[in-house]
Amino acid sequence: MARPRLVRSLSDEDKRALMKTQAELVALTKHPAWPTYMTVLEKKVDRVEIEMLTRAFSVTGIEPGQAHFLRGFREGVRYMARVCAGAEDRLESILKAEGE
Repeated sequence: MARPRLVRSLSDEDKRALMKTQAELVALTKHPAWPTYMTVLEKKVDRVEIEMLTRAFSVTGIEPGQAHFLRGFREGVRYMARVCAGAEDRLESILKAEGE
């Protein structure tokens, strides 16, 4: 079950800034080069995962700091892609809430 989101009242200026940001993120996903960008990101994540596994199964193992860095990098790249990909839905929900 999803957690209920805390709803806070935004000023008109904050609402406009939020809608502008979400619209710009949506525009990124509509750019003709977006699929290429996502392919490059996915390949980079794949390479990071291979590096993590290679180091983890090597004789010397992987230092905890390296593991945390690589895991953080991987999750950061995935988060960045999700933020842009989910911007359209968020923009629609913001606009719907504005209309109510």
